[in-house]
Amino acid sequence: MNVFFFSMVLSLAIYGPLVSGRYNADNAAFKTLIEVFDLKAKDIDKRIDWENTLKPLFALPNDILRDDEHDTLQWMADIIEATNNTELADALAKIPIIEEVKSYLHKIYNDIHTVYVGNTKILQVYSKYVSQKLEEPICRKLDGFVIALDKFIKNPLKEKRLQKIREKLIPCMQTTYNDIVGKLKVKNNIAVILRKSYVAQMGLVKTELNGYFERPKIRTQLSIYFEKLSAKVTDLLQKNVALDKQLQEIVPILKEYIEERIVWSECLMDKQFQNKNQKTPCLGSCICSIDVKD
Repeated sequence: MNVFFFSMVLSLAIYGPLVSGRYNADNAAFKTLIEVFDLKAKDIDKRIDWENTLKPLFALPNDILRDDEHDTLQWMADIIEATNNTELADALAKIPIIEEVKSYLHKIYNDIHTVYVGNTKILQVYSKYVSQKLEEPICRKLDGFVIALDKFIKNPLKEKRLQKIREKLIPCMQTTYNDIVGKLKVKNNIAVILRKSYVAQMGLVKTELNGYFERPKIRTQLSIYFEKLSAKVTDLLQKNVALDKQLQEIVPILKEYIEERIVWSECLMDKQFQNKNQKTPCLGSCICSIDVKD
């Protein structure tokens, strides 16, 4: 009797917080789902480490958005500081507008403004998608997730369905994941090169602009100086546009991954919480043709 009671208490201690629905809704959504699924699946098939099979698919590789494996993402702070346009604007405002260089200054002002607009877009992309590195939403903030997970916890997972998940769903998830990571690596490798070139050019423009105040002799050859400064600013604008364009090609890939994780969650639970208007919960790029229902 004591052994039975001990076993029951131990079982509740291990499974209770998850299978009874008393999980922490402030925890990461996909991590929680994987833990729940792992417990339910192991009751049917203990041969597979379900948690370690699914977990890597719900997170991008650690180095995917870094420059290299040792990158600490310090460059995020560096690019914000390096591309601060306030310094450029303040310096330009101190330069007297005289007829000799008026046309140059007009073009420089316009180009700097365009760089400022483009830089704002660049930093928004980095802030929203790169610096956060697609952190998981917490359970209660992912619309419909808690209700779907509660239903999944209460309903039994059948052996036939688990078999289809193992044989069809997970391989398709892996294929889609590999495709996304592959596309992201190619695009991001180019973005890293463009980002470094852009930051370096910003430094050259600031140095050239500061020269107006630090080297008085420049003022005796204003046309030559402003022609050179204008060329450097034009180059900066071109690098700004190139980086922005490349990042805009990365964003749809990241959005695709975000959407796929939702679809995979719905497929694993067989509960739609964000794609309710669709006929099937399996809507991913390679999952749409797979029927994983019982």
